[in-house]
Amino acid sequence: MQRKSQISAVLTVFSLLASALALAGVLLRFLPDPLLIVLLAAGFFFCLPYLFLHFHFTLAGSDSVRKINEERLRNLERYETAVQKCGCTIFEYSPDSGRACCLSGPDEIFGCGPEESFSKAMVEHGDVHPEETDRFLAFFEKAGAGAQTAQGDFRLRQGNHPYYWYRIRICAVADENGGPKKAIGRISDITFQKQEVQKLLNRAQRDELTGLLNRAAASRLIENALSENESCALMMIDIDRFKEINDTMGHICGDTVLAEVGAELKKLFRATDLVGRLGGDEFTVLLRNVSDRNAIAEKAQEVQNSLSGIFFGENKARHLHCSIGIARFPEDGGCFSELYARADEALYRCKRSGRNRYSFHEIVPAHTVGAASHAEYEA
Repeated sequence: MQRKSQISAVLTVFSLLASALALAGVLLRFLPDPLLIVLLAAGFFFCLPYLFLHFHFTLAGSDSVRKINEERLRNLERYETAVQKCGCTIFEYSPDSGRACCLSGPDEIFGCGPEESFSKAMVEHGDVHPEETDRFLAFFEKAGAGAQTAQGDFRLRQGNHPYYWYRIRICAVADENGGPKKAIGRISDITFQKQEVQKLLNRAQRDELTGLLNRAAASRLIENALSENESCALMMIDIDRFKEINDTMGHICGDTVLAEVGAELKKLFRATDLVGRLGGDEFTVLLRNVSDRNAIAEKAQEVQNSLSGIFFGENKARHLHCSIGIARFPEDGGCFSELYARADEALYRCKRSGRNRYSFHEIVPAHTVGAASHAEYEA
């Protein structure tokens, strides 16, 4: 750029000199020699400062342009480095057409070209997690409707790769009438952050010994599930004679038994069911979306059969037994505390009847209820 400016300045000087010589040639034909010399000398000295200034400012201007271009290049390099280091994609989004064009790399974004409607193409290609589809489309509808800013977290994937968490943020750029002209967006991979948050959440919600929900988390999640008004059954599971295990074989053996119980319960129930340890040897399970009494009874029997397969003690000579109390929603209670109380009553009726059995909550006449307290059956 600087070289071109210098050549331009030199050509300008020669052009002016050529014009002066041409004028001199004309004057030679009409003026006597002394007068011609005087005019040429005056013209030369008159034009010389202007020629110098022109040459100087041309060079100075070219130097300024060079510095500006160098600064722009450095800024572009800084921008590209920042985008690469932060692991995000910058794109331009058209609210009218729904098309997105990548500004920080190849034109395609997650395999979608700039000629496609980004949100619809992502869904059609299966690159949006099925659970996120409706929210993903609504997000871009909001951006297309002229929202100044929009932000959302979604599980997305590229091709046949696994789904990862991404955060999409879009900021609108208005036209002269204040309407949405275009938008600038950023897509950031936040999988690591999500994983760390989930780890912290698990620590806050999980029982360290068994990995099941702790008391606080189980109570809250069960209450939330009941608010959906679907038929459920709450089981209270208690290890028979667990105090004896702790007293005679030690707490290490007791903890091992509890951990094995937790592992068995995880395998027995669906992902939609809620399984927790309330404390000590007391476990709870909420069977969701179940109303058939026989199906619930079969599940309780399955729990007893599975836990009786846990052997402990010297040479693994002893095996486990448990008692289970069951209360149903909404028949036996409308909230967790009511169901807990009903299932607890059924549980201790099992204890009074000899343990190692299950029982549903039933309304029992007051004169038939034994006077024994829970403490008598905790062992």
